[in-house]
Amino acid sequence: MSVWKELRSEFVVPIYDEHVVVVVTTDVDASICKINPEYDGPQFAACVLWPRVAGEYFVLVHVRDVEDLSVVGHELFHLTVRMAHRNGFRFDVDNHEAYAFLQGFLSKEVCTRLRDLANQLPES
Repeated sequence: MSVWKELRSEFVVPIYDEHVVVVVTTDVDASICKINPEYDGPQFAACVLWPRVAGEYFVLVHVRDVEDLSVVGHELFHLTVRMAHRNGFRFDVDNHEAYAFLQGFLSKEVCTRLRDLANQLPES
């Protein structure tokens, strides 16, 4: 029986004053329930949560998926869209540069933290 472990790293997106918590975990569902004890949804390999606190986001990734660009990119897209929407951005074919800049910033910050955390947490 493996023991559930998680590590966290936080940062702020300065221009929007948004708070992001990056979580690398050996059990995504257990980490979701730690953030939201009432959660009873599907199981995930990774996810982005935005609890009731405005401007707070959680990016949760299983330690085995930290280097999987399709998993991480998928979650970064959700984070980008949610954060941009909350800050009043409209996305369409003629208006997407703000999303691209935000996704670039988030990608660098989140991926750096995911790698650093995964190196400290053994895969289970």
